Amino acid sequence: MNPRYKKFWQLDETCPEGSQPRGGKCARHDNSGYLKGKCDKGFIWSDRSETCIRMSKEEVEEKCPECDKDKKDCECNKITEGHNLDSPILPLGSVNLQTGDSKYFNVYETWDDSTAEVWQKTDNNKIILVFTAGDQSLYEMGNTKSFIHDQTGKYLFTAKMIDFSHVKDMKIKLSKYGKSLFGYTYK
Repeated sequence: MNPRYKKFWQLDETCPEGSQPRGGKCARHDNSGYLKGKCDKGFIWSDRSETCIRMSKEEVEEKCPECDKDKKDCECNKITEGHNLDSPILPLGSVNLQTGDSKYFNVYETWDDSTAEVWQKTDNNKIILVFTAGDQSLYEMGNTKSFIHDQTGKYLFTAKMIDFSHVKDMKIKLSKYGKSLFGYTYK
């Protein structure tokens, strides 16, 4: 019998988390389609992006596995390489370091009290900026993190933090990285 036409009780493998057997395939719990790939806990396969995306926030574990605090209150991620948690960010487009102009607004005028972290992508060594809310860097230099898109949950890249600057000092301190860098902001 063709495995495609097997009934769910005839399937040899169990379905990945976030799905259930239905019609010989692994279907999402929310009835929005069928899975093509197996995903880690807290993620579900997206046909549109053809990758695993984060499940709804209610379905994802909210506790830090190291200190058992809520993830939003956890300090572990700030002083180590983290727990392999992805950092959600949103793209700003190219940020001109001289003028502060980006695709959406001027970072010097809008975020004068924020911090710009400088990250180097591990796959192609490109330098990018990630802006924080506040006057401190969220991570220490040398930390390596994976980043995902805040709205889609799609994996963007993995990078190593190599520098940081307050936004008001960015024009001088970060000029060694070029005239403009692609920017993101934490969410």
